[in-house]
Amino acid sequence: MAVKVPGSGRKAESALTQRRKLIQESVDKMLAELHTQDPVRWEDPKKIYAEAGYDPLVAMARIGHDLQVSIDIRANMHAKIAAYMHPQLRSVEVGGNDGQPIELKLNKVDQIVDMMDQLLKKIPNAAGK
Repeated sequence: MAVKVPGSGRKAESALTQRRKLIQESVDKMLAELHTQDPVRWEDPKKIYAEAGYDPLVAMARIGHDLQVSIDIRANMHAKIAAYMHPQLRSVEVGGNDGQPIELKLNKVDQIVDMMDQLLKKIPNAAGK
């Protein structure tokens, strides 16, 4: 009969895996209790999460800052959260009707320039005389 070498064989679940299971079990239990208490309220998950104090963005932030989580998952969480915190830049094509160039009419600017020219003509030495 073979003798078991200490440290050999299949490893027990990691602390992180155990913690994830506990969190998932508690969330499942909480949601099941809420569902059985008031099935009508189940239709609005935002309300349920708010009453339970659960916010997916906060949960993602916690995962993103957990040093026991792999860097790939943490980076993914930060990227997903960033989409909610910073606007995404997009290129937008601007054009006139039927793809024609935009036509600007600066009537007020032209009127102001004309008025300034008239005022300058009335002021002595304003034109460099």
